[in-house]
Amino acid sequence: EFQCDLATMYAMGIEPVAQNRDDIMFVLREPDLDRSMLHYLFSAKAKDPVAQMALGFRHLYGIGVEKSCHAAVIYYEAVASGVIHSAAMEGGLPVDDAARLLDRRPTDGIKPVPTVEQEMLHYQWFADHGHAEAAKAVAHLLIHGEEQDLGAALEYLMQAADMGDGAAMAHIGHAYASGIAVAQNNSTARSWFLKAAEKGHPSGLFGLGVMYLNGQGVHVDHQKAVQYFTQAISIDKDWPGRSDAFFYAGFMTLMGWGTPKDAAKGVQWLEGATRLGHLLASYDLAGLLLARGDNCERAVKLLKNVAERGWGSLSEATADFAAGDYSWALYNYLRAADAGVELAQHNAAWMISSGLGYG
Repeated sequence: EFQCDLATMYAMGIEPVAQNRDDIMFVLREPDLDRSMLHYLFSAKAKDPVAQMALGFRHLYGIGVEKSCHAAVIYYEAVASGVIHSAAMEGGLPVDDAARLLDRRPTDGIKPVPTVEQEMLHYQWFADHGHAEAAKAVAHLLIHGEEQDLGAALEYLMQAADMGDGAAMAHIGHAYASGIAVAQNNSTARSWFLKAAEKGHPSGLFGLGVMYLNGQGVHVDHQKAVQYFTQAISIDKDWPGRSDAFFYAGFMTLMGWGTPKDAAKGVQWLEGATRLGHLLASYDLAGLLLARGDNCERAVKLLKNVAERGWGSLSEATADFAAGDYSWALYNYLRAADAGVELAQHNAAWMISSGLGYG
């Protein structure tokens, strides 16, 4: 990591300065790209993901090195595979809350944001007066808030379901299917999924598709699974789980499970999942393109997107900027920018042009 930090400093011309009353950490000098490349090579050899991304970016566009899509694939694939593994082990990745900086400081004209406690009281009042959407909002806060209470969340979902809310019914189905806050029960899960599906909610159809795909409480029936996944895709374009339905439909079509084997159609389904930000679909689609020897640049850009989703410094930089710690924000943006992250390049350029964060 130290080698990688040195590489970033040489590449971006970052020169640290002594502690000062303006809290400026560094000044910007003329970059030294040759020394930067040397440190990146050492760091990438030690499997540092930031260095691997930086070298992948350089080879993709021929920046200071020979342009080589295949070299870019090697570097980006190493990082992307690690991101996929982390997502599988940790049940997903942290929420990416990095933001594109606007032409104003964060303190200019920002309206006060209600606290979680204030939101909770607001939604609870409406939920207690028979509003299904408010009950779901309380459940969401109880599931994703700092003071997590899955049992109480399930009670609010039950309340919304009693009012005929299909999304709440599907959530309850997923809770029983996974054994979250309740004893795992396939029969009860399927019952709730059917209720949600009857209400026309895609998450209910998706849940049924997963059950028939895996034989979870039912006999394996790939044909039914594909039908449920494709129905879920067609109902609601704004449904958050749509990318998963695209992915399963694509995988099953490529394998010929429950539907005629069709590589072109399977790739189309995976493309749909990829457009919605599905990491595994992007990774698998890149692998398919490379295996076919087809469109290396498209494949490496898919791997690049996956690799960048594992980047934590952007959220840190956004938080630093919001807190007025401009030097740390700029440093983290520059670090990501040199590794090819477009949002970081935009934000770093904006901060430098605005004279923020450096001397």
